[in-house]
Amino acid sequence: MTEKFHTNSGKKYKFEGKIYNSEFQIFPTFDYGSRNQLRPEINGKIEKHENYSLVNLKFKVQDYLKLPMFIIIILNLAFAIFLFIKPISSFFTWNFFIILLPATFLIFYISFKVKIESSTKLLCQILTAEIIG
Repeated sequence: MTEKFHTNSGKKYKFEGKIYNSEFQIFPTFDYGSRNQLRPEINGKIEKHENYSLVNLKFKVQDYLKLPMFIIIILNLAFAIFLFIKPISSFFTWNFFIILLPATFLIFYISFKVKIESSTKLLCQILTAEIIG
């Protein structure tokens, strides 16, 4: 199920990461390329019960992407404030950049959500599992 991405040339493995006794941390590789860097970090915890096992999944943005996203927000807001004080042209006003910020993050959010859904579906197939709640 897992292997380092750089050796996954045959697309044999759909995830890479670490698996422990009752926990795992994996990343999808099935759509990972130079343009698909926004892949979720999937942290799972396995709880064994008498007749079944329950796998709790948590999806999150990878840590190395949090700082650039924060910097993008700060720079965009700083540029919008600068343009509010001194507009460059009638098109590049502070309104343009204030609208651009949520639009950009909406695109990131939708892309991230699609990858989460694809990963969940693929994990359900691999583990022959069903989604509860």
